[in-house]
Amino acid sequence: AIGTLIYFQHLTQDDGLDESGNYGFQKHGRDIRAVAFDRGGWNAMEPVLQLAFLEGWTVHVLLGGASARQLRDGLLSPNEHFAVTAVLADGATSQVEVQKFVAPAHTATLIAASQSAEGSDAAATGICNSSARPLLLQDMYGVATATLATVADRCATKASQVVATVGDAVSRQHLEQQLPDFPGSVVVTGAPQFDWVAALIPELPKHRMQLRAQLGIADDEQLILIAGQPRGTNEMLEMLEQAIALEMFRVRVILRLHPRTASHERDRVAMLRDRSAPGRFVDAQVSRYPSTESLLPAVDVVMSGFSTTNYFGILMGIPGVVYAGEISPKSAQG
Repeated sequence: AIGTLIYFQHLTQDDGLDESGNYGFQKHGRDIRAVAFDRGGWNAMEPVLQLAFLEGWTVHVLLGGASARQLRDGLLSPNEHFAVTAVLADGATSQVEVQKFVAPAHTATLIAASQSAEGSDAAATGICNSSARPLLLQDMYGVATATLATVADRCATKASQVVATVGDAVSRQHLEQQLPDFPGSVVVTGAPQFDWVAALIPELPKHRMQLRAQLGIADDEQLILIAGQPRGTNEMLEMLEQAIALEMFRVRVILRLHPRTASHERDRVAMLRDRSAPGRFVDAQVSRYPSTESLLPAVDVVMSGFSTTNYFGILMGIPGVVYAGEISPKSAQG
């Protein structure tokens, strides 16, 4: 997490963070307001806010979208010392709540970037209406692009005030290439969401053995984790079933559906599960394993689309398949 203290130790110092020595943050107060709708954005934001709290900042959080729904269902547990507000409404109602949340005077606004429509809408609303200078937190490569494009359309004058924070130099280069006219600042801060992986890796074999025993996975069985996406989860499952039939592997499957998976795809997945071999699917209960990433030490292969689970799998050295779905004519033309 090298550089993550940028959020808490330097924002209110006179020397600032850029060459001019001033990012325009207030020089008083230690009050941070954070907005996250997508679960990936919250996963990236939570350790940052934990560090902020340890540094003596007062932390207010607004959760919406998938994050709010998972908070309601007991699958997300913020620090009890955070002042958390959840917005379960969609559309215009949720945007009004975001506006009200970022309006009071505070030191800094931390916004989770998002590629989903509801997440980008909320992030842009938070940036455009914040009474403080906004910091945009990108959880994975390219995620901030959609949010910043929305900001440029809605409140171009505010875009120059945005400090976009990224995990590494590759992310910074990618963002600057995608948005060459972005008038704000891009700062490499590190990514504390990956710290737990670094701590886990030395003990990975032990965790693998323990977790596979809990799940009832034999040594000669291949365990495949499918981290579902809003579209294409049924297609991933169909491809996997075909591969199993051809190769005759001893395969077990953990399937986690995405909260926004369409009903017709859920029906297709249910049908595929019903016709699969007995015992194929592992009952990894969400109540016991609330995060998909917590299952990674046990698995042999990860299948997903544009999921943060892929990145954690890469860090653990787990082979994976990234399924991007069918290429549309628009994307094929670049």
